[in-house]
Order: sequence, then C-alpha cells, then structure tokens
Amino acid sequence: MRPAEDNALLLSHFQESDVYFLSSLDNLEDAAYREHLREEGVINMLQCAFKEGGVLCGALGFDDCRHEGRKMTTAEIETLSLLAGIIGGYIQKERSRNTLAVNFRIQEVVLNSLRQWVFVVNQSWELIYFNDELKRCFPGAGFGKNCFAALHGREIACEDCPLEEMRKTGGSTSTMKRRFTAGFSATVSTSVIRNGGGEDIYTFCASDIQKTA
Repeated sequence: MRPAEDNALLLSHFQESDVYFLSSLDNLEDAAYREHLREEGVINMLQCAFKEGGVLCGALGFDDCRHEGRKMTTAEIETLSLLAGIIGGYIQKERSRNTLAVNFRIQEVVLNSLRQWVFVVNQSWELIYFNDELKRCFPGAGFGKNCFAALHGREIACEDCPLEEMRKTGGSTSTMKRRFTAGFSATVSTSVIRNGGGEDIYTFCASDIQKTA
C-alpha cells in the first residue's frame, strides 16, 4: 500500500483513471518518478487508487521487480484491480465500516463472476478469501484451511511455494506455472500486501486454467 502523503509522484498519475498500469519504465515521461522507481527496483506496476469520501488517500497494487516488459492481459488487470480495491477497503475498515461493506459486496459479486481463481492467504497459508470459481473447482476449500492442503492435496507447504520465495528474497510479486489436484494447471500471479505493523497477507490470481484428463 502506498499512502498519499508518501507517494505524491505516483498519485499524480491518477488524474484520469483510478487504475494505473506501467508496463515499462521506458514508457514513463516523468523523469523524477522514473528514477524513483528505478531506485526501488520496480520494473513494472499495476496500482489502483482508493478513496475515502471521494478524496484520494493512496494506492494499492502490485510492483513487479523481476519481469521487464511483461504484458498483462485485460482480464489480469481487471482482476488485480478489483482485488486491490477489496484489500484497500480491508485496510481502511476501521475508518469506514459502512463504505467497506457496500464496496466489498459489489466487488465480490464481480470477482465471483470471473472464470479465474482469486484467493488470499495469511502467513500461515490459511485461506481468508476465495471466489466462487475456486470453490467450484475445489469443493474442499474453506476458510481457515491451508492452501497447500485444499488445492494441492499436501500435508506441508509446497517446495516451490512463492510465499517462501518472497519471504527469503524480500520480493513483493511472483508469477509461475503451477499444477493442482484434479488435473488442473494454471499461471499464478502472487503478490504480498504489507499491512504496516499488522500481518502480511498474500493474494493469488490464477489465469490460463487448464484441466487434463
């Protein structure tokens, strides 16, 4: 999350839209902000503005420090933007409970209409959110269940778990091809949401879902 008071350069890019996608630093005309991102190691980003009472408070999204020139599909951008909105509302819930409830219901309806898997886990690999499409493909998934058990049929975390990679490297995003139970495979994008002094949470968006016989 990028608070407004600390990210004036980023927030200046939300004049025409609440979604800002930067595929390459070479596409950024703002030299000062380009240098700022280069110092942070950011190669591309997708950020979604969040507001309180119509006032821009900050942005929440995904910074990619590994995949230069990555082309995100429209579906990925829409899904990650919706998810950013939900997480942004979650972080602000103590300040605006009523707004959160309305926004979450609307965005959850949209997420549940997608034919992609969207889910969120805490640091203990426990599912704290998942959309209807994930539940349809994995009926055993449930809140509080470990993702490696519900989705991979394992008793311990996966050897190539992106959470472990991000914890070790300090990275904030990961994208890889994964295999699941019931013959499913998908391209999975993972991002960590650093919640200040609270517990980090991890968002997953699976696209290009395929099932083999």
